[in-house]
Amino acid sequence: DHLDQTAGSICGQLAHAAHAKKRSPIHSLCWSSEGRRLVTGNRDGEFTLWRGTDFAPPDQSVVTVISAHTVPEPSQINAITLRRDGLSFISGDSVGTIKYWEWTMTPLESIERTHDSSPVQGLSVSPTDEKFASCADDGRVRVWDYKYKKEEACMKGHDWKVLSVDWHPSLALLASGSRDNSVRLWDPRAARSSESDGCL
Repeated sequence: DHLDQTAGSICGQLAHAAHAKKRSPIHSLCWSSEGRRLVTGNRDGEFTLWRGTDFAPPDQSVVTVISAHTVPEPSQINAITLRRDGLSFISGDSVGTIKYWEWTMTPLESIERTHDSSPVQGLSVSPTDEKFASCADDGRVRVWDYKYKKEEACMKGHDWKVLSVDWHPSLALLASGSRDNSVRLWDPRAARSSESDGCL
């Protein structure tokens, strides 16, 4: 089984390409925990669930397509991140909406108008799965309590849009990258419930 050999493999050539029936630019994607499915988010607010490993013919690669961020109108899905439980994931869109999902594509919760309705550009989950971070065009990195859907910290320091964020695998430490050409490290505990600079 080729899945057992992936850890020591380097892909030197294109292995597979597929297209959904409806053409729409893909802005985000995420593997399932076992690596057999891939979910993508497009400009029209849709998720497409793909077969990720069986190299099916292009017209058979799509498992399902659902309208995910389309109410009241389609919103581009800019970010998708898998939770560490492997059973659910989080998505963010171009109007500041963050949504929780099961891998069955069942919606769980929604947080509206985050980042003052600025486009969410990145999401990352904490090592414990209890928190997650988001970044957006408002130039902020925000930390959220997953269970209570509550913002716990807002960190400012970038001079432009924040395009990426990633939580350290084991520490209370965040890294973010911005259009201002800087990378910053953050201690979210230093910016609890305020806009103080938690940058290290």
